[in-house]
Amino acid sequence: MVQIKGFKAYIYNKQKVNVQNLISPPYDVIDSNMKKELGNKSQYNFVNIILNESHDKANELLHKWINEQILVQDSQDSIYIYQHEFKLGSNTFKRTGFVCLLKIEELGNNILPHEQTFEKHINDRYELREKTNSDLEVIFMIYQDKSREIDNLIVPLTENECSLKFIDNDNNIHRIYKVNDKVIIQKITKSMHDKKLLIADGHHRYKTALRYSKGHRYGYVMAALVNSENEGVVILPTNRVLEEKIDIDSLREYFNIKKTNEINFKDKSFIVATSENKYLVELKQKTELSLDVEILHKIIFEKILKIPLEEQKSPKINFYKGNKAALEAVNKNNTAFFVNPPSLKDTFEIANSHKLMPQKSTYFYPKIFSGLVINKFEEA
Repeated sequence: MVQIKGFKAYIYNKQKVNVQNLISPPYDVIDSNMKKELGNKSQYNFVNIILNESHDKANELLHKWINEQILVQDSQDSIYIYQHEFKLGSNTFKRTGFVCLLKIEELGNNILPHEQTFEKHINDRYELREKTNSDLEVIFMIYQDKSREIDNLIVPLTENECSLKFIDNDNNIHRIYKVNDKVIIQKITKSMHDKKLLIADGHHRYKTALRYSKGHRYGYVMAALVNSENEGVVILPTNRVLEEKIDIDSLREYFNIKKTNEINFKDKSFIVATSENKYLVELKQKTELSLDVEILHKIIFEKILKIPLEEQKSPKINFYKGNKAALEAVNKNNTAFFVNPPSLKDTFEIANSHKLMPQKSTYFYPKIFSGLVINKFEEA
């Protein structure tokens, strides 16, 4: 049974600081240039907490901001509606979910992972969690509810004035609405009992919280829950750039290959791009592998190019969100692989069958940002 509850979040104090300069993307998409840019916006930008070179200093900063009332705690247990308004092409979408505390449990029954994780990232996030005794970033999870019972409760509330508003560099609008009505919270809590939750983004953060719960007397994690029926649940491709130039003929044993000028292809195929040409690469025979990204990693990277699983990550292979960034990264020394994203249906089916996709197989767009709500906890 999925168990959730409200909490007293810490939120930036709009009376003291300009929120527009303070909210940050999640830690795992911030490179050194972005970190510097965010830090230059304000000494109170949230990147100074989540990517501080010292976890001890991150904890000191967090307490300093609380003492200075840069961050202030709500007085009542609440859930926090998180509405994300964004554009794709000429269309505008609103993805509306809610942030709550989720009771931690082992993965595989009610909480479903779908991607591989790496111990290095878990260790880093664990140390930060242990030093700060805080949920600093939200885990993004998706549940299935065709009746839209919870949506019907929370979407009308977004007609009210929001507690916090932030516009990111892509002109996407993030809005937070505080809900402390006990009746509404109780209805949402009850409605979640029979749901399963797919981790859309935040596998390392969930495993961090799970490990923390076993060594400490705190068994909850902060999560943003969104209905799969919501119009704003979108999966975009995460393309791969291999930091070496391959011989395209090496793929011919398993794939049919022809030159192309477009990034347009069907399932069980890829676009492979070098600095000279683009190629449509189509699998010759049927395979038990159901996803394009699995075929790419297991047949092309592992079988043909002899890249072991532990090396199928940066710096050997880098990951790019969407097609534009991957195309811009292509040069004479590397090779880009463009993949079709798995559907939400495929992702749930794989998660329910207890299988895992390669890392960064899904890119749920847009990312949930950090610093909008914070959960500071004391051990029971």
